[in-house]
Amino acid sequence: MDLLKKKKNLLVLFIAFLISLFFLEVISDKIRKNRTSSDFIVPHHTLHHAWGKNLRSTHKNPKYEIITNSNGWLETYEIKKKKENVYRIFCVGDSNTEGRVNNKYKTCSLLEEKLNKKFAASNINFEIINTGTSSYSTLIYYLLIKNYLIEYQPDMIFLNIDMTDIPNDSFYRNFLIKNSEGEILAITPQDNTKNIKYQLTPNGYKKIKINKFYNAILEKSDFFYFLDRAISRWGWWGKLNIKNDIDRTYNEADWLNLNWNKEIEKNIYKSTNVIKKIINLSKKNDIELVITGIPHFKQFTGEQSDAPHEILRNIANKNSVHYFDLFENLKNNYQKNELSNFYWKGDPTHFNKSGNKIWADLFFVYLKNSQIFKE
Repeated sequence: MDLLKKKKNLLVLFIAFLISLFFLEVISDKIRKNRTSSDFIVPHHTLHHAWGKNLRSTHKNPKYEIITNSNGWLETYEIKKKKENVYRIFCVGDSNTEGRVNNKYKTCSLLEEKLNKKFAASNINFEIINTGTSSYSTLIYYLLIKNYLIEYQPDMIFLNIDMTDIPNDSFYRNFLIKNSEGEILAITPQDNTKNIKYQLTPNGYKKIKINKFYNAILEKSDFFYFLDRAISRWGWWGKLNIKNDIDRTYNEADWLNLNWNKEIEKNIYKSTNVIKKIINLSKKNDIELVITGIPHFKQFTGEQSDAPHEILRNIANKNSVHYFDLFENLKNNYQKNELSNFYWKGDPTHFNKSGNKIWADLFFVYLKNSQIFKE
């Protein structure tokens, strides 16, 4: 009798488990469909990843709208390849260029408005197109310009180098495709058919062996997808052992480090060569190029090196292209306590609404004084 009772109890527990699992799956499915960020970024055969096309959604934290056109660029309208009476500028960069604020508060949008107002009496109509994409880097900027932007006849490119670009380049070299002559052709998405995947963490990335059967479950089940993400984050959150757990870390390419070793210098050299390729590509196609380094807040406090901005300035000067020194402009015009108000709280790497505005204001003054555009 006791045995029969135990079997019944086990059966009830099993049925309850299945019912719970069913409801968890239904809830997870709804969450994932409503969780706009899960569909923001999609794999790309050449650029590794890109914004989804024709998005009309909202990023949750921080909260801001994400709108893209059919190119996957952060614009509300379609860009025609042929242009008439338009001075076309492409903003190229990562999430800071994207602007983690609503469209009208983004640096690129504000700058377009300022330039058109300034030159309203002239026959110039400025069009600034925002192609900023989260986690892009110099390798992807080069591929984006070479394969996609040139055919849209840009007159100018704003190349915004973020302080994470060199570490990100180090990561993307895992997926780099070159031809026999060494020319960069693509950065492919991660191959899900392999039993190794890469997990990005705040301190770099690590290789993780995966089971193909388990991977298939993750693809089919929304609940187990979220569970896997939670377990993965718990594995490194607050207790990541860099020496033991990370195969290659941002440290070997971290040019924000106050003390550079040979690995850091080697990675800087590789990435600056890509910037030079962008410069040569721009000159070959008669495109004006303005390079800007996007500072992180800790560079103003001395906790991180400000040498990256000097490197970018030297590259621009030696190769006769424009350089807008955002770091020096901010440093010379604002106190440290003021500068902290330009970044999102808890995030010393991304500008908030005030930061985007200050960047646009300073950049506009630079462009006006540089006489690049003559009235």
